Amino acid sequence: MSAAAAQSYYTQGLQREDYYTRGQEIPGRWCGLGAALLGLPDAVQRDHFIALTENRHPFSGERLTPRTRAGRTIGYDLNFHAPKGVSLLHALGNDHRILDAFRSAVEATMTDIERAVRTRVRLDGRHEDRLTGNLAWAEFIHFTARPVRGVPDPHLHAHCFAMNCTFDDVEDRWKAGQFREAVREAPYWEACFHARLADALVRIGYPVERTGTGWDLAGLDRATIEKFSARTAQIEAVAAELGIDDPVRKATLGARTRQSKKLDLSLDDLRRRWDDRLTERERETLFALVQRASSKSPPESPEPPESPSDPSDRTRNAERALAHAIEHGFERSSVLAETRLLADALRHDPGAYGIEDVHAAFERSGVLRAVLEGRPHVTTPEVLAEEESVLAFARAGRGCCPPLGAGLGSRPGAVWEIADERLSAEQRQVVERVLASRDRVQVIRGRAGVGKTTLMQEAVRGIEHGGGSVHVFAPTAEASRGTLRERGFEDADTVARLLSDPELKKRCGGSVLWIDEAGLLGIRTMKRVFDLAETIGARIILSGDTQQHAPVERGDALRLLERRAGLQPAEVRTIRRQSGSYRDAIAALASDDVERGYAILEAMGAVREVPDAQREHALAGAYLETIAAGRTALVISPTHREGERVTVMIRDRLRAAQHLGADDREFVRYRDTGWTAAQRADPRNYAEGLSIRAHQHMPGIRAGAVCAVVPSNDPGRVMVRGPDGAVCALPLRHADRFQVYAGDRIGFAAGDRIRITRNGRSKDGRHALHNGSVHRVAGLTREGDLRLENGWIVDRGFGHWSHGYVTTSHAAQGRDVDAVFIAQSGESFTASSRQQFYVSASRGRRSVTIFTDDKAHLKRAIARSGARISATELMQHAALRARALLNARLGISTRRVKKTIALHITGPPRHSESGEASQRRQRPRRPRRGWGFEHER
Repeated sequence: MSAAAAQSYYTQGLQREDYYTRGQEIPGRWCGLGAALLGLPDAVQRDHFIALTENRHPFSGERLTPRTRAGRTIGYDLNFHAPKGVSLLHALGNDHRILDAFRSAVEATMTDIERAVRTRVRLDGRHEDRLTGNLAWAEFIHFTARPVRGVPDPHLHAHCFAMNCTFDDVEDRWKAGQFREAVREAPYWEACFHARLADALVRIGYPVERTGTGWDLAGLDRATIEKFSARTAQIEAVAAELGIDDPVRKATLGARTRQSKKLDLSLDDLRRRWDDRLTERERETLFALVQRASSKSPPESPEPPESPSDPSDRTRNAERALAHAIEHGFERSSVLAETRLLADALRHDPGAYGIEDVHAAFERSGVLRAVLEGRPHVTTPEVLAEEESVLAFARAGRGCCPPLGAGLGSRPGAVWEIADERLSAEQRQVVERVLASRDRVQVIRGRAGVGKTTLMQEAVRGIEHGGGSVHVFAPTAEASRGTLRERGFEDADTVARLLSDPELKKRCGGSVLWIDEAGLLGIRTMKRVFDLAETIGARIILSGDTQQHAPVERGDALRLLERRAGLQPAEVRTIRRQSGSYRDAIAALASDDVERGYAILEAMGAVREVPDAQREHALAGAYLETIAAGRTALVISPTHREGERVTVMIRDRLRAAQHLGADDREFVRYRDTGWTAAQRADPRNYAEGLSIRAHQHMPGIRAGAVCAVVPSNDPGRVMVRGPDGAVCALPLRHADRFQVYAGDRIGFAAGDRIRITRNGRSKDGRHALHNGSVHRVAGLTREGDLRLENGWIVDRGFGHWSHGYVTTSHAAQGRDVDAVFIAQSGESFTASSRQQFYVSASRGRRSVTIFTDDKAHLKRAIARSGARISATELMQHAALRARALLNARLGISTRRVKKTIALHITGPPRHSESGEASQRRQRPRRPRRGWGFEHER
């Protein structure tokens, strides 16, 4: 961000003649069309580099781009890193083709990045970016990592320092570049580089294989590679000590833990030291790889051989990789950036196909494509059809049923008079709207803390008075079996239970299915609910808030219904949970006015900036003071890692106050890997130490069984050991019937609070353990099982538990307490969003306190939105954009067209409508058979 910093970086990091010695590095060279336009020589010279960092022409010394302001971006350092095994083989194998393949992959990828470079256009009232397609970058190839204990490990990597300038041939001048797209697409460019490098190595005879985090040479033992990863191990150790798992923050540790290299070590000296680390067997393995590759393609050969695989094999491999990427990506998203989908496909099986093969497969795939905000996005016909099915069901059900609250079933003429004096006029209006509705699907929109549950109780009484029945559900166990049951809905259950239990489906026939927290339902689940409702003749009421968290699975179903189905949501806006300034802050956050909401919280003193060494201590103290005063409290953190640090501090304070037992007893803990079905079906993802839990019967594995992954001689099969000790193959074709867990250890003591992380049962089978429920540990049984304060015994091998002091905002949605404390430091900023902060801050009734290390950065982090566009909106946008372009060509004014596009993307203005007004707007339709409570089978 400054010329001085760039020049220091050049001297200390890029040009290493005065830092590295005797042939450890290759002199830098200028690359790119921009470098050619500037007339730069091939070799990087210090005075040219410095001139460009100061925005001067490298030869004339004149100012290069129009503005040289303080704090301008000088340039961008793009790094390319070879896998460790490739670096090791390059260092010790003496095969120059490896370096050639690496440089070729770097150059091709940088050329692709260069073709995408743009510059701003602000002349004649225009506000757009223009493609320039030229860059000037200095390439530096390095062979080693930073030293640990004075000696570096092999590490083949490149720094491509791109200057912030590009030539605009339309305006005929140099201007600052727009690197935003290149930075945003970094994962795609990284995947392109690795695909090229892997493909090139396969072509010259080196086998490659995918690893857990990427790929590497096949045939090299992981223990061998780890011998030469001292720098990585050093940074990981420091990160673990500091409790850092964010990759961005880990990267900063690299500079903080650097050591100077010894100046008396030549590359030959280093090679001898590296060779001494190898065992005889490792040395033989390494050189066997080189000899095998050399025999297939001699180093003297001027042209690399053709790929050893048949072109048709490469095509099939690319198609399989793209199919995997589609299945993986669209499990949790309705729309993906095109480059994200392509990057996933490129990473799936490096070396089995090239970039061109994947792009050709993409063109044949039939995915639907549209440009959104200048960036290509994709969806699939299946996802689009799923959304259209949900919308069609809701549209077809408008006005086709009898009113819910009068003249229903066996109680003709029954009219419900609202008697709950707690209800405000706004809440009463919503209840009346619900009871008067003739729609098959109703939506109640309510912000956090507006009293949705209270009006829900009254509406249910009114429906039942009219002769109907209501079954209440929620997407999560905590919201259904926890919050809703506590509020009087004793039979409330999860949507998953509704969809899987035949007896429950039968009982719900002809009733109203009321789903609370419906904003957490994905489009696939919503379609299943609608299909069930059509089968059993039920009506549906969806209550929730689309401003809170979106579903984990693809599609924001409730938001799509609100905007596209033509429904008129009944809305309650007045917040009742908080009062005073706190309520004003939450109201602003609920209205997407993050800046005002944050400013109010700051003025209240609710945002505390505390340094790293003191932050968890201060939060734990405030939490314990609240609990000691007899008030309820909740601690929320966006990331598990930061939450665990707070948990450690809270438990230390509790133990010091003798509220916890003196010693922890260790238990196994299962952590959900969060894999998609596509990932679970890929045998290469499995390793010893993982466990699987079946939630449905599979061949050889019964539902509920926990099996451990064991080593397998067949790379295409995953072997597991069941509870009875028998080993069998995991049926990967049934990836939808099991989940994968990574195991670690956790300590519990008497007095601890534990949170259940998966549904289960007590050891005697008599009591249900609900996912998300929190219990207190009373002690241990003689057998080592956990005894809870309510008398239940939980088997010591249960494993699906964690400490119950800190939760994420996802798990906290639907809960309310007296005081909420939020741990949200820089470590959690990547997981922060407008929705996350709104949910977190709105849990408290009386107070909220946010603990951070950087108020300004936190404010920027929570301004980001986590809202997702639907496939329907994407394709409507594509159609409207095409129409706008056509109108522009025909000379038609685009003002009206732009307004129409904005309306289709953002939806109509959010507003509420009284029941009476809604009745006037909608003409009653003739009731259809199968709807309402008098439906016929």
